Amino acid sequence: MIGRLAGTHGVGEIIGRINKTKIKDENGQALLFTAIFLVIFVVCFLGVFNIGQLVTQKMKMQNAVDAAAQTAALWQARGLNLEGHLNAAQEALYWSYVGALAILQPEIAAKVWQTSSKITKIQEKIVQQFPYYAMASAFSIARKNGADFAYPVNKLNPKIACTLGIKKTNKIPLIKNAFTIYALDVPKYWAPQEKKGPYVTFLAYKKTKGLIGIELFQMKNSGMWTIASAKPKYKYEMVAPQGKVKAGWRAILMPVRLQGEKR
Repeated sequence: MIGRLAGTHGVGEIIGRINKTKIKDENGQALLFTAIFLVIFVVCFLGVFNIGQLVTQKMKMQNAVDAAAQTAALWQARGLNLEGHLNAAQEALYWSYVGALAILQPEIAAKVWQTSSKITKIQEKIVQQFPYYAMASAFSIARKNGADFAYPVNKLNPKIACTLGIKKTNKIPLIKNAFTIYALDVPKYWAPQEKKGPYVTFLAYKKTKGLIGIELFQMKNSGMWTIASAKPKYKYEMVAPQGKVKAGWRAILMPVRLQGEKR
């Protein structure tokens, strides 16, 4: 009888130990599944968060490069409008000069020539300096809107990239320093598709920030690039301007255009 009880007690102990082992195994499996689930959840959360951050930064960067391109085109439009007004002044001075010579008034003709010569210098400064104003203003606007860097890519030289796209002509071929008329340089610096004036294309860069887990998963943060094009547009939209520059230009965004792109 005692032997049976002892045997029974030994079996119960063994069964208890087996049950405890099963419980421990089940607890270990639950912990393992919980850990796997947490890892998946964290990865999904980081992915969604980072995608949201990237989309937000992409929108901001696109706005920054759009503003930069349109600012550069605005300076082009300003330069063209100024040249248009000065062309009108040079036309008036030319006819005044011709009239003074016709009535044999050389002193008046000389004063008209002198005035026209001063305007010619202003015209030349506009052509030379406005592309740099466009470049500097565009870079400043891009920085204010969050970009780390912005540069024209239709041409690396800002004087050419942000050119007014015009050339110098003279009402009187023998007089080079007066009675200057600036005409559109067709189509040397024009966008190949539109063929209606100069244009500029800007590329902007910003190192992406606020991303979580990039280093943890050994992912490279290569930054973000955006691109935009803009142009000065003549007021008569359906007519391609020809000949001498006239006032009536404004800046608008356009589809991205690059130098050498096929028509």
